[in-house]
Amino acid sequence: TLDLTAIQNCPWEKLERLKKERNLRLSVTIGGWDRSQHFAKVATTPHLRKTFIQSITQLVDDRQLQGVDLDWEHPHSTDEQIAYGTLLQE
Repeated sequence: TLDLTAIQNCPWEKLERLKKERNLRLSVTIGGWDRSQHFAKVATTPHLRKTFIQSITQLVDDRQLQGVDLDWEHPHSTDEQIAYGTLLQE
């Protein structure tokens, strides 16, 4: 599942108000720089990938987000690249 600790104190109500007032799109970035260490295992393991996708979908639905940036720094093998494509497709 997603570790949402970093965004638990996010001012969601303020962001939602700004989104409506200014016709903005609100998205979330997952991973990036030093927060990508679990992508390989999740992307290459079908049941973990499914759970991860369900967690992302739940977050998007709960917060009415318009986008998700999966920022994997970086797939290191052909198998990981293929798994990343599968993750994005699913």
